[in-house]
Amino acid sequence: MEGSAPTPVEVAPKPMPAKVGAWSWPRAWEFALAFLLGICSVIVVQSAWKLLSPPEAIAASTISLDLNAADAGTLRQLPGVGPHLAARIVDHRDKHGPFQRIDDLRAVHGIGPATVERLRHMVMVSYNGAESGGDSRPMQPLRSGPKTTPGEPIDLNTATREQLMTLPGIGPTLAERILADREENGAFATVNDLTRIRGIKGKTLEKLLPFLVVRKGERGT
Repeated sequence: MEGSAPTPVEVAPKPMPAKVGAWSWPRAWEFALAFLLGICSVIVVQSAWKLLSPPEAIAASTISLDLNAADAGTLRQLPGVGPHLAARIVDHRDKHGPFQRIDDLRAVHGIGPATVERLRHMVMVSYNGAESGGDSRPMQPLRSGPKTTPGEPIDLNTATREQLMTLPGIGPTLAERILADREENGAFATVNDLTRIRGIKGKTLEKLLPFLVVRKGERGT
């Protein structure tokens, strides 16, 4: 009809473009990053497990540890021997010299007959280059009480093996070392020269000083 207004045409609104962030990771990068993070997580978990888990005990059929050579970390792998007991074994060995037989373990605080029997077939001792897992060598018996110290000071340059073994902290091994050093290097100039003997440290020397002398007339012998 003339004079009528035209019918308006509806126009569909244009879709708004998706907003793009300031930074967008490519999908391939996201996969690569997730893969690397997964690998790092596995490595961290494995490392933590190795640090926190106790060492695996060594099977009795595959072990023959040398008590005179094994360190504390190796000794603690033995059944029933934890870090504290392993440290005591090493400390006893450093102070008193190498073990001469397996039964010498009973001198270590915290080790009784049952522990010795449990370890007997898993350890051995070396002595002057020889190895032994038993007690075939003649040994000095373990002392159950304090030593009887000499009544008067002993001359370090003439003392016998038996005399040296009456001194506090001196067993057969240290006595042999003292004699061997005296034979090889000559007479001791002073008692303090004992520090050149492996196994004689400051505290051990302090215990020996009241019982030893070096007579000047004996130095050349």
